[in-house]
Amino acid sequence: MQWREMDSSGAQTDKIISADDRLAAANERFATAMENTVTQNQGALNETLGEMKKQSMAMQESANASVSQATGITESNRISRESLESVQRAFVIFDEMRATSAPGRWTFYPLIRNVGATTARASIHYFDAEKLSHEPGEREFTGPYKGRNCARVPIQPKAAPQLGFQRELNEQLLFRNEFLPGRGWIKRFDVSDGHVYVWGWSAYRDVFPRTPIHLTEFCQVYVDSRTVRSDDGQPSVELISADCNNSHNCTDEDCTDYGEIMRVLGEPLPPKPTKPN
Repeated sequence: MQWREMDSSGAQTDKIISADDRLAAANERFATAMENTVTQNQGALNETLGEMKKQSMAMQESANASVSQATGITESNRISRESLESVQRAFVIFDEMRATSAPGRWTFYPLIRNVGATTARASIHYFDAEKLSHEPGEREFTGPYKGRNCARVPIQPKAAPQLGFQRELNEQLLFRNEFLPGRGWIKRFDVSDGHVYVWGWSAYRDVFPRTPIHLTEFCQVYVDSRTVRSDDGQPSVELISADCNNSHNCTDEDCTDYGEIMRVLGEPLPPKPTKPN
């Protein structure tokens, strides 16, 4: 009797052990399934993140390309505009310096011309002539200007040279009387105490908006004279001039006193051009 009860108890224990083994196996299969699911989800997540990264990089490249294209278009427009302005702008030059004589005096005047393609607007011209012991400097170019010896006139493109200002000098400043044997008293060009200098500038706007004021300067010195004969055979004296050695034969911002002349005119300096990024 006791033996049968012990045998029955052992069978029940075996059943419990078997059930535990089956539960453990089920738990292991569940854990494995969960691990596989996590691994699969992780892989899918990595693929999704990788795809999003590719799309983000593609979008960034597209944005960079758009910015580059916009910059290129802006630069192209700037070059086209500057090219148009450089070809079509007004460009004033001092075409020629004239010196004519009358009894006891000489009259000096410059001829100016707009060799550009459009009108030089709101132009101001300044001119002076003196006998000096030195070349005109900044004081002579900008100091005397306060509306004196100046004019405000537009200059049409390709127009004939215009008469600027006249400046009269006494003939005794240019010549001295000298006695030559066999010829008597003659007039000789006198540079013993200096030379006759003529100088001036023209400041003007062109027709294009937002462009700075343009400036043209000139400076010449009379170095000698010669006798010429006109068509009717009458002799006359002609003065010979040359460019000065200073920096006042220039245009726009190549003129060292550009800023000073703009200040004298009451105009702000144009901003320095900036290079595109």
